[in-house]
Amino acid sequence: MLATIPSSTVLDSLTALKQSASKAEAAQWYAENGIPVFPCGTDKRPRIKGEFHAATADVERVKAWWKKWPDASIGCPTGEGLDAFVLDVDQPDGPAALAELESRYGKLPATLEQRTGGGGRQLFFRMPAEGDVRNSAGKLGEGLDIRGNGGYVILPPSSHPSGGGYQWLEGQRPVEQAPEWLLNLLDPNRNGGKGVFLPQPLSLGGVSVYGNRALADECAKVAATPEGSRNDTLNQSAYALGQLVGGGEVDRQKAADALLDAALQAGLPPDEALRTLQSGLAAGERSPRQARQSHRAEELVKAAAGAGAPSSLEKEGSFIATLDLSRFEAGSLLATTPAPLTWVLNQSLLSGTVGFVCGAPGVGKSTFLLQLAAAVATGHPFFGDNLLPSGKGKVLALFAEEDERILVRRVKSLSCAALEEHSWDRMPESAKEDLEHNLILVPAAGEDLRFIDASGGSPRATKTYWIFSPSSR
Repeated sequence: MLATIPSSTVLDSLTALKQSASKAEAAQWYAENGIPVFPCGTDKRPRIKGEFHAATADVERVKAWWKKWPDASIGCPTGEGLDAFVLDVDQPDGPAALAELESRYGKLPATLEQRTGGGGRQLFFRMPAEGDVRNSAGKLGEGLDIRGNGGYVILPPSSHPSGGGYQWLEGQRPVEQAPEWLLNLLDPNRNGGKGVFLPQPLSLGGVSVYGNRALADECAKVAATPEGSRNDTLNQSAYALGQLVGGGEVDRQKAADALLDAALQAGLPPDEALRTLQSGLAAGERSPRQARQSHRAEELVKAAAGAGAPSSLEKEGSFIATLDLSRFEAGSLLATTPAPLTWVLNQSLLSGTVGFVCGAPGVGKSTFLLQLAAAVATGHPFFGDNLLPSGKGKVLALFAEEDERILVRRVKSLSCAALEEHSWDRMPESAKEDLEHNLILVPAAGEDLRFIDASGGSPRATKTYWIFSPSSR
């Protein structure tokens, strides 16, 4: 069998077969080397009863067939009987479709390959130890077919309907294992579904925080959709993300790449997935939408404008190195006259400093801080104190453990007495408007929120800093 032939001499002989003028001699050679064959017409149709199921490596039977049909093409079953499947790259669309897959997932290994009479390529790969590879047409893309269990190919030096002939390529390699990405595309349920593709982790670069979360949510929805509604779900998600692309919240190429990976995980053929997602994105772009102001990453820059970020912070350097550390020596500090302390909340929260609220899980830390933020945003007293002399102000709140769904529930269930009512529906419109415009909520669960990364020895500004920093805009 092709996949179990280790001898370089045999591989050299395969290459030499393309020079053979006799198809009968080639068929006999295959049989002698344990490769089952059967006779076909130039139209690739089997000439024997039982078709490819009747293929054999019995030399005498093979001789008898080719004595009867000396110009017959040589058929060979693929799949488990050969211990190999074949990737058929047909002209004119196959090469471009394969190039697209390789650019996304990696190059295919050099393996046993033949040129078809129509100018296409046929690459032989070992059958996987787990899973199944069956015949398919266009599942991987336009012009890309698979010949596995239940199929067959024509071997050199057979004739092609176009008038050309099949040829083994020079300098043949042994039949190699197919890469994992190819096997996963052919069988999404392989290894219990654990080998399927997942969208690459989404960075904050190129999209807003809101758009980044929406992209992750839509991709997760597409990837988990069962057969029967996969195409509709992909179209709906593509449309929703297309609207955000039109609104400047999501990068179009990032959305297309992530949606394609999610669709492949769900089991959609690549060409069908590409058509659907491109159509959905285009339709959504014609109806652009943006995140509400309280969710927009751009608002974070405005909120951080007065945060006193070090102006000397360099993108590739350490801001620590730019500080004059002598001003922090004990002698220098003791020689200064400190400004009076200004308490914001009952001598519990000091103005102009970083404070911490600590407590056991479930005692209400998040609720307390959200109510405090709401009081600042609306200008209402909090536990009897007016928090800001100037009235109301903006609040930036990053939630590292909550997603958007939880935050929406928290805001709508605010029970701060300062807001006069314990229900969002009964809250005064003025308070609602202040919250919507002044309270900036960032659902950042799962995101890397570090502004400074010192893991490499020298502290550096992270990507997150440059998104939030006013100097980056």
